[in-house]
Amino acid sequence: MARVTLGERLQALTENEFLPPKRREFAASLLSYYETHKRLTAGRRVWIDRLEAMAEENKENQNSGDKGRGELCARIEKLQPRVEGLDQWATGYLESIHEQAKWTKLSEKQLGTLEKLEREYSDKAMEALKTWSVEYQTKHRDDFIIVARYYESAGYFTQVANNVLRDESFVPARGLFQKMHNKYSARILDETKRVPKYIPGASVTCRASAPRIARGALKKGGLVLRTDLPVTSAAKGAKKYQILPYGAAQPIEVEERYIKILKQRKKKG
Repeated sequence: MARVTLGERLQALTENEFLPPKRREFAASLLSYYETHKRLTAGRRVWIDRLEAMAEENKENQNSGDKGRGELCARIEKLQPRVEGLDQWATGYLESIHEQAKWTKLSEKQLGTLEKLEREYSDKAMEALKTWSVEYQTKHRDDFIIVARYYESAGYFTQVANNVLRDESFVPARGLFQKMHNKYSARILDETKRVPKYIPGASVTCRASAPRIARGALKKGGLVLRTDLPVTSAAKGAKKYQILPYGAAQPIEVEERYIKILKQRKKKG
């Protein structure tokens, strides 16, 4: 009987129906290395035996009609549509362990994570989510858009902020919503909603504490154009203004704490 080569064994593994797709892809990468170098390193060589053993075990499990394995897959499949669109990480995690559960046992840690997700997305939890969704859309969304703009510019909670600003149907988890509402976001809301100290049309100039660029631009003063720009700093007086410097063609943005009324010089005589 002709001896089966490593290349032939690897080729068989790439086509073995009892190996998960990712394991078959791994076997294909080993085969590519073998065909290029005409050999395998010791670390790669041991994987041929491991993959063959895995395929044999999966074949035996499938032939024995493992009821527990089928029930586990059913649990995962029930959970998948509940997390889809709500939790990107959980969606990917369930997809991964679902594929694994078809062939091999899950670890205790994996089972624990699955049980945690089942609790978080139980019938009771999903009903509470519907209630929260209505509450968020009717009572909190307008304010949270303001908060999201702040976090996007500050570089925190950027994924959630991006979803809030670009997807009208997106509803953040209640716990995350509460976490993002802190003393900083409260200041952002206060500054955004506060009546501006200077109205459009007012002539202003910079205070000595203003950034150098603003002081230079408003050396001769400027005209307030807008007072409704997004607030990006959680500081007192951070309400942002759009001001057109006198003698300039382009407006600049300056926070209220850095400007004051431009006093007109009295004419002599």
